[in-house]
Amino acid sequence: VAALACVARIGGAYRTCDVSVFGAIGDNRTDSTASIQAAVNACRQGGVVVFPTGIFLTSGIDVTSSQLLTLEVQPDSTVATVRDPDPHNLISGTNVSELVVHGGGVLDGRRASDDRRSGGARILAFSGVDGLTVSNVTLLNAQNFHLYVYGGRRISVGNVTVPSHCG
Repeated sequence: VAALACVARIGGAYRTCDVSVFGAIGDNRTDSTASIQAAVNACRQGGVVVFPTGIFLTSGIDVTSSQLLTLEVQPDSTVATVRDPDPHNLISGTNVSELVVHGGGVLDGRRASDDRRSGGARILAFSGVDGLTVSNVTLLNAQNFHLYVYGGRRISVGNVTVPSHCG
């Protein structure tokens, strides 16, 4: 079934990998880390990973060494970290080239509103980036920074909502 989720490049077209076809379940209960990572791996060198309607839980998505990868979190979709005493970055990677995160949905770090500890997981964390676009998403409940980039160039962030929990 997973093979049907990706459309091979034909004349320069990109693959489209729907995480639900790879087995991810957007029920806000199931840890879909393995299925989501399989979709990312299938599109890592040029493709669009689609998160359809639902709340998809993961202990982290690794986009290391990806090129021309788009993570499309659709408007009725949330990608959230699994509640875990050992926090993980939601989406992270090193040596990333031309990564786009967009789609109108929500990326949720699931930090408890009363958790005031410093440190901890980030929602988006990258190092060694050459081309990053983050747009049309909401970033919620980071344990640390919502977006962290170390050693990056050609970075564009626009139309990103980050509600404040200060006060």
